[in-house]
Amino acid sequence: MRARSYKTLADIAITVLFAMPRDVTMVCGPITSGGLGMLALNLDRFCFAIDLLAASGENVFTQLPFERSVRAIREFKHYNVKNDRLLQKFYLPIFRSGFVTRLCFLPLWKTSYGATWEHERAIELGIGRAYFIQGFESFPSGTKIFD
Repeated sequence: MRARSYKTLADIAITVLFAMPRDVTMVCGPITSGGLGMLALNLDRFCFAIDLLAASGENVFTQLPFERSVRAIREFKHYNVKNDRLLQKFYLPIFRSGFVTRLCFLPLWKTSYGATWEHERAIELGIGRAYFIQGFESFPSGTKIFD
């Protein structure tokens, strides 16, 4: 059975975070809007960034396993695309939990309403921030990937 609310998803995510080592990093950027212009391309970039950080020894929390449930919740008749329910009920509790200590923003993050919102919350909550350099996906291993 799938979760039917963003709050339930947030509770699951926080349980996962609780079981992880401290100092968790999370990737932020365009998923459904902005970025590379297509959901599949944005998700591929997310996956690459997450794998790259994990391979370098980072404790990375990924929101991507929650995407299918997020899309299902959006399809409910009561969902209003103009509100910030996903951001307020899923992402905000994760950020407020204190487990995520750094957000790494993908190139073109400013083209995404959600990623811009995440950036503002990071500033408000004192969460560290890093910014991937455009083209980081093609850099040789060991090359600087953050501005």
